[in-house]
Amino acid sequence: MPKVLIADDEHMIKLSLTKLIDDSNSGFKVVGLADDGQEALESIESLNPDLLITDINMPVMDGFELIAELGRTRRDLDIVVISGYDEFEYVQSALRHGVSDYLLKPVKSDQVLRMLNKLSEKRSAERESRQLRSSSIKDSKSLAERLADSLWSAHEPEVAQAIADVREHSASLESSQYPPSPFFLDLLVFLNDELIRLSGGSISSKQAFEEEWRGAAAPMTDQLERLAKELIEAVRSTRNWGYKKQIAKSIDFLNERCGDEGLTLQTVAEHVGMSSGYFSRIFKDMMGESFIQYLINLRLERAKALLAESDCLTYEAAYKVGYSDYPHFAKAFKRKFSLSPSEYRKNMSQ
Repeated sequence: MPKVLIADDEHMIKLSLTKLIDDSNSGFKVVGLADDGQEALESIESLNPDLLITDINMPVMDGFELIAELGRTRRDLDIVVISGYDEFEYVQSALRHGVSDYLLKPVKSDQVLRMLNKLSEKRSAERESRQLRSSSIKDSKSLAERLADSLWSAHEPEVAQAIADVREHSASLESSQYPPSPFFLDLLVFLNDELIRLSGGSISSKQAFEEEWRGAAAPMTDQLERLAKELIEAVRSTRNWGYKKQIAKSIDFLNERCGDEGLTLQTVAEHVGMSSGYFSRIFKDMMGESFIQYLINLRLERAKALLAESDCLTYEAAYKVGYSDYPHFAKAFKRKFSLSPSEYRKNMSQ
């Protein structure tokens, strides 16, 4: 059942959308609600939804910032934006950045049904694509088994035909809409070579040959599973040490660069040599909070220290810790410390 997260700072809109989706009988299920982009990011990490429905104008982190961040870390996530008629240019911009669809306020049931049906059709097409890939793998296995039988019986015309069939199938896969991975094509070559080697060896019975064949011609999924297990085992003993080293490196980088307005999860992930999504998960596991929340807290603590220990103006403190939007900074500061920047400075001067 596809999972839905709704992000909007208006409580009634979230409730209305939840009811519309629940009543639609579309199979989609609302699993979480968020009041702003930052909360939505954290919910996406923990809930792993299939669909995000988000407003454009939200506090802390707006819809555009949220969409940009997800474009770097969650390209698989379907995103639908909510907008008013007077904000339609925002919708057009969002659609250019990979958003799947939009809903215009006031949101009506027919809009929601149209959107859910469209996404259902998209998911069906993706499912069909995966099935076609799976079918291609099964067809290749069948062809390889024919090759094994022909090699054992040593009927040269059949061997030649079986090899030709395998090659033709491999070529069609390479040029198809659903090409296999290079690993799979290499595996076909390996099986071909291995079977030719086996046919000239000292195998005394067809049963023995078939046992050898099963070892050489295991399905691709089995091969990948074995490789994955070996890799997991190989890195298990050093993984935590390596992660700690990379996270420590990222913390040093954040301490040095937290005043850069353009600092992002992707920037830090690239600095430590990890993908954005993987770094995000490891960071949260080791630090106990998401990267976004850690960076926000770091910047606000730096701003607090500046207001207490220097004579810089409140907007200057915001700029020095990476906030170009002072109202955004002031809201975040008050949310964390229960005082506005001006109130905090006034208290410190008394």
